[in-house]
Amino acid sequence: MSPQAQLRIDFEGYRGSGGPVIGWRYLWAIEVWGFDHTQHCLQTFAKHSRRIPEVKPGMLSDTPVEVTFGPTPEGRAPSFLYVCGVAVVGGYRNNLHLAVKPRRGGFAHITAYTGDVLTVVGGDAQQIPELPHLYKGMSSEFTTCRNFQWAVAAFGWPRTAFPSDAAPSQASKFNRAAIEEKIAAEPWRR
Repeated sequence: MSPQAQLRIDFEGYRGSGGPVIGWRYLWAIEVWGFDHTQHCLQTFAKHSRRIPEVKPGMLSDTPVEVTFGPTPEGRAPSFLYVCGVAVVGGYRNNLHLAVKPRRGGFAHITAYTGDVLTVVGGDAQQIPELPHLYKGMSSEFTTCRNFQWAVAAFGWPRTAFPSDAAPSQASKFNRAAIEEKIAAEPWRR
């Protein structure tokens, strides 16, 4: 296994140092090494992640959380850090999503709707590309979910995981081929 990744997570409060991080119904960070294509939101990572319990609503701003990625149940190093915040006001547009690939010397940050700045030292921010409508026959609950969008981009679609493959209609087969061609052409699909 490669050396363990070291990251530091910090919310810099715009209202001053040391106050609670507010404005989040849910706020979490996890180490991620895969996803479940049959789930969306946090559940897409449930079997392939480890929670970082210090990252939560009300955590103190300007109080860094040190993270050392440990081995997964399979003995591998986790691949990514994912931070998600579900906003109290403003709907999904105010939600916070930051995916980070560990890299010594890396730096990632994002400004939240609250004005606080989430910073991760020790990794690089990863893009969260949108998925086409009805990608792989999935409903909009999946294709608009930022967690699911990022997981598909980061880990790819499981080869054996297409529930409608059993008997697709000719029309859906054509649409699926066009969608897969478009996805393959995207720059984030390396």
